[in-house]
Amino acid sequence: MSMIDEKTLTRTLTGVAKTGKYVAGYKEVAKSVKGSKVVIASSTLDDSELGALQKTCDTAAVPFLQLEQGSVGLGKALGKQFRISALAIKSPGDANLKPVLESIAK
Repeated sequence: MSMIDEKTLTRTLTGVAKTGKYVAGYKEVAKSVKGSKVVIASSTLDDSELGALQKTCDTAAVPFLQLEQGSVGLGKALGKQFRISALAIKSPGDANLKPVLESIAK
């Protein structure tokens, strides 16, 4: 699991929600990994789903971030009032993805 500050993640994901494009939900993300800037998964995905998603990201050369937060935390960080188990950022819009990508590299 990669470490990223919760405030930084919330700021980035709020920006993506307002000005960018994203796909939310495990099944939708699994279908649309190709062409994504980064894929973010919550800790509530089970091992088989997590492994399949990570393998798909590795195949497509897309950065993958697994959070310590659950799906409620990921939904809250995105500014939604429902749980989100996985998220694929297609276009960041005005949001700065650099802190998220740097946390993956560590």
